[in-house]
Amino acid sequence: MQLGIINLTETPVSFTDKLVDQNFEVIVYGEQRPDAANVRYSKTLKHFAEILQAKRVVLVLSKDIHKTREVLETLKWFLSVSDVIMLEDETATPALRDIAGELVSIQIDLLSISSAERTHVYGNRFAFNYCESMLNLLFEGKYEYGGVIR
Repeated sequence: MQLGIINLTETPVSFTDKLVDQNFEVIVYGEQRPDAANVRYSKTLKHFAEILQAKRVVLVLSKDIHKTREVLETLKWFLSVSDVIMLEDETATPALRDIAGELVSIQIDLLSISSAERTHVYGNRFAFNYCESMLNLLFEGKYEYGGVIR
């Protein structure tokens, strides 16, 4: 299985080795080139989407709503029906509801990941099930499905 990671933070992605060890192919796009071995890096969103095979799963790491919105506006044109985008809860704000609605209208699945006391994943149940092995690794089994995004 593949995982595309869009890292819009200044912090390098630290969990890629764990995914690679479990036979995930990891492709990263972002401001920080990953140090991990066996992780592919893409300089453009178009190339990033081309490397990922359909059914794509993309994890967006960001604290900046404007960067997240800009990336999703560009990325959506390179995705296919039933691809999955996972967003950290901090970026899944009302400011993103219109783009989220647009993604859903073109049948791109969206999962929102909320980390409070226990991690909850909200969104389409089929997308959640498809991503569950990846979620297990990322959150070490300490998460649960929270239902659809309202």
